[in-house]
This record gives sequence, C-alpha cells and structure tokens, in this order.
Amino acid sequence: MRKFYCLAILLLHGFSALANNIQVTNVTLVNQNTSSGPNHPNNHTFVRFTLTWDNSWRTSTGPGNWDAAWV
Repeated sequence: MRKFYCLAILLLHGFSALANNIQVTNVTLVNQNTSSGPNHPNNHTFVRFTLTWDNSWRTSTGPGNWDAAWV
C-alpha cells in the first residue's frame, strides 16, 4: 500500500508540472460602462483576451476532463 501512495504522488506531481509558458495575448477592453459615476457598483468593463499555455490537455471520452488556469 505504501508503494501505491508513493507512485500516486510521483505521478500526480509529474502531471502537474507539464503545463508551462502561460501567455495572455490580444487583450482588449470591451463594453465599458462608467456612466453611473466614480466607484459605483453598476459600472463595468469586460476584458477579452486569448489565454494559451504549453502542454495543455483535454479528453473527449469518459467524463470529458481538461486542464485549466486561474486568471
């Protein structure tokens, strides 16, 4: 059982280290609304961008898993 845990930790650590070189490109501000005045909660700005990184993955069978990045 101990060998199983060691192998599982090594595999999980190895998979988490594969994604790298995260890049944010094509950043634009769209649909900006500041008409409610300074610091008003109704003001908003949407940001559109392209997010890419090396070694990303996605499965199309089974539960349909994929990796992600917090932005």
